[in-house]
Amino acid sequence: MMRVKDAHDAPQLPACIRKKKWDSCNIPGIFTDRILKLGILSFSILFLGSFMGIQMESPGFIFWSVVLGVEIFVQALWLLHTARTGGYEVVEGMVLEITARSPFKKFQKIKIGFADGAETDLLLEKNIHMEQGSRYRFYFRRRQDVLSGIKAVDAALSTGSFYGLEEIGKGRGDGKM
Repeated sequence: MMRVKDAHDAPQLPACIRKKKWDSCNIPGIFTDRILKLGILSFSILFLGSFMGIQMESPGFIFWSVVLGVEIFVQALWLLHTARTGGYEVVEGMVLEITARSPFKKFQKIKIGFADGAETDLLLEKNIHMEQGSRYRFYFRRRQDVLSGIKAVDAALSTGSFYGLEEIGKGRGDGKM
């Protein structure tokens, strides 16, 4: 004799939604913001590019719009995978000094002080703005290589692997943590 499933046998929708919401809550805001922007950009390129290609009767325009849209969407999926699997490193500290902010240089050197008194240098693009004396959390791509211990080399290795930063508060006025 077959048993008829009732509503209690099916998974509860609110519980499933809460579980999915909890999973996305574990992703830092830097990643969710960037994933959302990449997704919007990819679909905008895909749909607007396809629409314009149809209007101009250009199959090449449509093709390249689809290729570019898919490429950006794959980047968003890869970033989501990185955020969910924890494939990133976090550096948290106070900005002690910002140097080399000239209009002729592409990068700025930031000296970060940690709670234990240690310091390190980061080399970031100059369009990334931060305040001296504020505490930040910096997100980087996880690297398999070991840091050399030479501040200038380690700072140069950090370029190209930066995901973003978030301010976590103001430090004390004496420049120490």
